[in-house]
Amino acid sequence: MCAMNDLVYTYAKLSDALRLSILFQTVYIQTYGDEGITFETTNYVTRRFSVAHIEKTIQKDPSQLIVAYKHNNPIGVAELYYDSICPIRQTAVCELDKLYVMQQFHGQDIGHGLLKAAEAEVRAKGHQQLFLQVYDQNPKAIAFYKRQGYVIIGEADFPMEAHTYVNFVMNKVL
Repeated sequence: MCAMNDLVYTYAKLSDALRLSILFQTVYIQTYGDEGITFETTNYVTRRFSVAHIEKTIQKDPSQLIVAYKHNNPIGVAELYYDSICPIRQTAVCELDKLYVMQQFHGQDIGHGLLKAAEAEVRAKGHQQLFLQVYDQNPKAIAFYKRQGYVIIGEADFPMEAHTYVNFVMNKVL
């Protein structure tokens, strides 16, 4: 897809499912683990980011996972759903479900590069919009998406076992 210096943005490889599983889990816990590693978090990350789940995603459509590689090692990933329903408009729209970059690579435009690669992929598949959900208590991510032209169009609940979290739903016309 795209190469910049020692960075490459490309589709996920089946052989990287284990490394992507660890990347997803690590970033999720670093971002949302402000109470430590709770049972709720443990159950979510082990199910949602299992190697089997990632392998199934790659086998179905490798373009759903766009990976940032540095020296052939994954450091960030964007996950796309091409058949999502926007919870605000109740219409079919592409969704950026995850955009994760390892903490030590923040501030190096990795997230920006992944987002641009994801948007280009969505446009190449003939779609004109992309929506995402971001935790309302994640000001860095909210500010990042606003800088990239995304606007808040509403809120949606994210239920996880005994708790429900509020996400902002953001959208961009590509």
